Amino acid sequence: MGRMTVYRKKWIRQQPRFRGMLEDGQKFDRQIRLSRRIVYEEEKAFICEAIESGYDESQINSLKNEIEHITKRKFSVPVHAGMDALHLAVKLAAEKLYGSASGISTPEKLGKEGSLYGKRVFISDFAPAYIAFPVLYEGGEPIFIDCGDTDWSMDPEVLYMAFQKYPDVQIVIFNHAYVLEQVLKGNRPELSSCDNMWNFLEISDCVKMLILLAESDDAEGIYHIASKDTRVLREYVEELRDLAAPKIELGFGYRKTDRKRTFWMEPDITKLLQIIGKDYEFVSFRDGVMKLKEEMEKKKDFMFG
Repeated sequence: MGRMTVYRKKWIRQQPRFRGMLEDGQKFDRQIRLSRRIVYEEEKAFICEAIESGYDESQINSLKNEIEHITKRKFSVPVHAGMDALHLAVKLAAEKLYGSASGISTPEKLGKEGSLYGKRVFISDFAPAYIAFPVLYEGGEPIFIDCGDTDWSMDPEVLYMAFQKYPDVQIVIFNHAYVLEQVLKGNRPELSSCDNMWNFLEISDCVKMLILLAESDDAEGIYHIASKDTRVLREYVEELRDLAAPKIELGFGYRKTDRKRTFWMEPDITKLLQIIGKDYEFVSFRDGVMKLKEEMEKKKDFMFG
């Protein structure tokens, strides 16, 4: 995975959020926990129910049946943890992109013969180690993308630079909820002008489309995995603010960006609609935001302190 450069160490020490962590002669004098080890009340109830039932698998079967009903699939595969689900997602992506899902990699094989053997994958540098495990187990090389100056999320400008250096990369693993997190905390998010075009695609739609493409006998070539909702990024941000915290001011123009390093998304999904159907109903941006807002508000005491 490589060593941290001297320049990178200096850059980290200069960031306000790291102050006190790497003082002279000391390491991690003050820790910042990225994820608290918390079991929520709802989860406790499910755990107690599983113990009382004698682990009869009724819970996992209920979840399995619900997922199959929602996705309209005949079968689903319950897994032990999020890393297992991510591992399967990585293998599915590798099979679709590289045609290389055959040959299962294990640590004993030192990553050889995996579905990502000889391939690179971009992942966030400030993320749990298990995010990188599926990439390593499948023989791939994780390329860590620096976090931004104001949060723990992947810096989009650094991601753009990484694509310039490694144009062959087709898989990116990241999470990013900066604007919603800031407005829910009552803060003004510092943004660029946000005048580039953008496209919203809810994760459940992405999964469904990948399944439909994988199962279609007519699918061939390159597809833009996107929705019909393409508009100026500023409109998305303003709608998110209006839904989550209408009184919060948005800091457009606070962050200067190079237009040559700005993503511009105007996907052509004509070919995709031929597979998924022209009447496919996408999850709207509003519904996606409200769903995420509800989940974040349920756990904001744990997430934000």
